[in-house]
Formats: sequence, structure tokens, C-alpha cells
Amino acid sequence: MRQRPRQGTRNRLKKATSRFSLSGAEFTTRLRWRLFVGVDLLGGSVLSLNRIQEDVTVATVSPAQTAVVLPVRGHDDLLDGCLKALRGQDVPPGEVILVDDSTSGDLIAPPGMTVLRSGGLGPYGARNLGWRASEAEIILFVDARSRPRPQWLTSTITAFENDEVALVGSDTRVIQGGSTLAERASVLQQFFALENYTTNAFFWPYFPTCNLAVRRAALEEVNGFPSVRSGGDAEFCWKVLQSRVGRFEGIEETLMDWIPRRNVGEFLEQNYRYGRSHVDLCGRWPQAAMAQPMSRRRIARRVISSSLKMALARSHDDRAAALRSLGHVAFNVGERIQMRKDPRPRHTAHEDDRSSGRSDRTS
Repeated sequence: MRQRPRQGTRNRLKKATSRFSLSGAEFTTRLRWRLFVGVDLLGGSVLSLNRIQEDVTVATVSPAQTAVVLPVRGHDDLLDGCLKALRGQDVPPGEVILVDDSTSGDLIAPPGMTVLRSGGLGPYGARNLGWRASEAEIILFVDARSRPRPQWLTSTITAFENDEVALVGSDTRVIQGGSTLAERASVLQQFFALENYTTNAFFWPYFPTCNLAVRRAALEEVNGFPSVRSGGDAEFCWKVLQSRVGRFEGIEETLMDWIPRRNVGEFLEQNYRYGRSHVDLCGRWPQAAMAQPMSRRRIARRVISSSLKMALARSHDDRAAALRSLGHVAFNVGERIQMRKDPRPRHTAHEDDRSSGRSDRTS
């Protein structure tokens, strides 16, 4: 049975959707087949993905009532590609807000876009500054490595025609064709594939902020993102689901591409950081079970074997696969270090219960 938001919240969301309807009027229709995730909040479990068809109240969403929020810090070489993709949308968003999170605050506003200065609040603090500066009803979050495809905006906001939907995301694929070893390993790893956050999620489902759309009422309900370095997207989505302000919808179509890191050090650092944030997240959400990280002995064996495979590999694909394995090791190292720094009790499962490539999809 599907969980419904509180009645007062439902009325507020309906009122919100009617404000940005193209026709100004709501109408009832037979909803298309869509992918929904229901959350059993009492049992703390995720219900199976279902395809649901029923009569629901919907309202046409106007692109003019959308805002794209993009935090920027030290990615000037990537920013132009993201802005080009945003300008190439089939229908442009109502506004694009860049949040300069550098301490220098010297980002120049591109034509037709707004720049805010956050002074180094961090990525989630910068996102909070961005959405609060807008009056848009639908906020779409991306990052400098995001490359939305032309139909991304129209396809995403269509999901909000159902006034019960609060969170929307779609499949995101790491762009293929990179020339470096780290880029090829990222293609194998596919950090942001939709199934990693929905059907294969280690706890409740969520979307990464490189491709996350949110109804404004949901952001206001939970006071935006937490002030953390990594893992804030999961915690934010879980709070929205827990509050019952609205539900979660995943679009199976690939609507977003993502530019991977180019060098091995950055690739391993990304996995290491994800491991640390995973432990921190499970400490704040004790009902989320995390697998025991690898033992130090197993980490040493994996490092040696993967390094040898990289050195002896005869093809680029074999070397990339070995680096991907080292990424999994870096994730476990991050977990162990964070658990040593923060010894709070956590609900842990046996290491064998760890889903294959868990590090591949922690964000």
C-alpha cells in the first residue's frame, strides 16, 4: 500500500502546483506508467519498485517556474561544458543560478544567468544558498561535471505533474571515450547509474545532486541540505521521504551524462571520500546497515594483486578493471579511517553481505 503525505502538506503541494500550471487549472487524468518507490516508514524498509497506474490529480508544469542551481569551486575548465548543455535544452529553464563557493568569489556571471557568492560554505551550503535565492517551484541541482541531454528539463519536470512527487532523478552515465586510465575505470564503475540508488540502494533510495530535481515545498519542509562535505544528497532525500512531504520518482531513461576525473589520484580520492561519508552517514542514520569494511590484511592483498594486474595488463580495459578494484579498496580504507575517528556504534552486516561494487555507487 502506498504511503501518502500528511493532508496539510498534500493541500500545500496541490496549491503550489496550481500556481505554475500553464492553464492555471488542475485536471485529472490517467497517469502514465511510471517508476515509483514507496517507503515503509514504520518498518524502515524500502518497498519493491512498482509500476502503478491510477487516477491522480496532476497539473502541467511550466519551465518558467524552474531554476537550475549549480555550485562552482575550482572547476572553470568544466563549467563551460555544463553551461553549454543547459543552453542546449529543448526548453530553457526559468533561471540558472551559479553559486561561487570559492573564497575569492571572482566568478563572472554568464549572460542571462545569476551568480551568488557563498564564501566557501561547501557544496551543500552553496546549494542551499542557491535554492533559497530563487522563487521557483521546481529546483534542479547539477554540478560542473553534469552534461544534461537536450530533453532533460522537459522530461524531468513532467514527472512533477503528479502533485505527490517531491523528488525526481534519472539515469546518469559516465561519458565514454576518455583517454586516461582513470576515465576508463570510471566508465566501468558508473558511479551514478540509476539502479545504484533505487533497486540496489543499500538503504532507502535517493538521487545524487549531479542530477536531482526537488519540489520547493520539500526543500522548505526539511530546511534544505545538511552542512556536510559528502553524503548530503542521501540524507536530504531520506529526510524528505521520512517527512512524507512527497514521494520519489526515478526516470529510467538516461537524461544526464557526467564527466569523470582524469587522473588516478582523483579517482582514488573520490572513492576514499565516499567511503568516509558512507560511515558518517550510517552513524547519523543508525537504522541503515553497513557492511564491515575489509580487514587490513585483505586490503593489503587486494592492493598487491590489483597493482600487479595493472602492471602486467596487456589491454587498456584490463588496466581499467584493475584500477576499479583499487577504487573499491580506497572506499574500504576510507570506511576504516572514519570508523576509527568516529567510533559510534553502527548496525553492521557481514562483509559477504556487501553488494558487489558497493563503492561504485556511494555518493
